[in-house]
Amino acid sequence: MQKKGVSPLIATILLVAFTITIAAMLMTWGRSLLEKQILGAESAQARIDCIENVEVDVRSACYKDNKVDIVIENKRNYKIDSFLIRLVGKNSVAVRPSLAGALGPYEAKTISAVYDPIITGEIEEAVMIPKIKIKDIVTVCQSNTIPIKMKVCQ
Repeated sequence: MQKKGVSPLIATILLVAFTITIAAMLMTWGRSLLEKQILGAESAQARIDCIENVEVDVRSACYKDNKVDIVIENKRNYKIDSFLIRLVGKNSVAVRPSLAGALGPYEAKTISAVYDPIITGEIEEAVMIPKIKIKDIVTVCQSNTIPIKMKVCQ
């Protein structure tokens, strides 16, 4: 009885194919791990930028009908891409995006937001939350919230 086995050529081809498959899997895993590390570093850098480079001063703030107007000034040489405005009313709290665009370095601008006065009620306070963007990653600067006492516009 003769035993048949795999020829040395076929065995070599199978070993090479197996090695290439393992190498490809390791490279894919390594690439995804590296991408996660880079995203984590960019996110950490955005949080640091929020703390170090974002400073806003409120010049005035008022509301009328269904619109809130807040005049703010960027106190640093850093672009703020947008704001969230949390409106605290007698009836409820509403979070609205600002209607204005970015606030450039050392720029002053009126930031507006629209709300539903029937649902929210009379506005008692607003909280501005700056948002910055670094390499297409938008970061909400929670550490830089700005509470504002509101009054009716004249």
